[in-house]
Amino acid sequence: MKVTMKETDSKVYAMKILNKGTIIAHNGVEHTLMKLQHPFLAKLYYFFQTSNKFYFVRDYIDGRELFFYLQKERRFSEERVRFYAAEILAGVEYLHTYEVIYHNLTPENLLLTREGHIVMTDFGLHKFKEGFSGTPEYLA
Repeated sequence: MKVTMKETDSKVYAMKILNKGTIIAHNGVEHTLMKLQHPFLAKLYYFFQTSNKFYFVRDYIDGRELFFYLQKERRFSEERVRFYAAEILAGVEYLHTYEVIYHNLTPENLLLTREGHIVMTDFGLHKFKEGFSGTPEYLA
C-alpha cells in the first residue's frame, strides 16, 4: 500500500498496486465499487491499469489493522467484539444489496480509525454473487 496525494486538491489517498499475474481472474467490479458509499467501507475513487499492473486508489484511513490490535491485546471484550461485528455486518449487508461478495474478510483488511470504527478495505478482491471464487473461510 502506498500513500499518495492528488495535486489539484492535496487530498491524501491510499493506492494498492497489484501485479496482474497475482490475480486469477479480473471481474471488473471496480465501476460498481466506485459508486458505493458507506461509513464502514473504504471508498474506491479510481481504478486504472497498465499492461502488467492494476492500481486501486481509495480513502486513506489514518488507523491500523484490526490484526495489529488482536496481536497486541490477544483478546477483546465481548462488548467490543459485538461493536466491531455490528459494523462489519452493516458493511457486508450494504455490499450484498449491490450483489457484491467481499472475498477477503480478514483482520488484516479491517482498519480501525482513530475514533475506533471499522473500515473494510482491499476492494480489489470482490466479485458479483453469480459465480465467485476465493477462500471459503473468508467469503462474506
